[in-house]
Amino acid sequence: MKRYSRLIVLFGGGFACVAINFWLITTGHYRWPLVVLVAYLVGVPLVIRKLPPVTKDPQQIRGHQFKASRAARRMGWIYVGGLVLGTLNFLSGGANGIPWWGVVLVFGWSGFLIWSSFWIARRLKKAAAGQPDTPAAPKT
Repeated sequence: MKRYSRLIVLFGGGFACVAINFWLITTGHYRWPLVVLVAYLVGVPLVIRKLPPVTKDPQQIRGHQFKASRAARRMGWIYVGGLVLGTLNFLSGGANGIPWWGVVLVFGWSGFLIWSSFWIARRLKKAAAGQPDTPAAPKT
């Protein structure tokens, strides 16, 4: 996971920058996106410089994979909680102004996020345990 941490910081910061700037522009704040962009351009190199070096030690890699597995599973449960709260909001009339396809899209996206979190958690746990990711071909 550490091998990709620099890319995660770069792309995660980029997505956050786009989302924050979109929100700022849609709410009528036309000068603040420049501040957010400058903060991204200055902040990301500072964060990347502070990241630990990439390790090649298998024990450390396994430990990081177990931690990442637990974090992905926790994120999946957070998504489940969000789906439950969204469903309760939908049932109480909170989605009156949203078209039906928007509601379907939100529930589909929630299901995808939940599935992908638990899938990656299982994959990381198997990798940390040393099990193959795909089943072996049957012997003939």
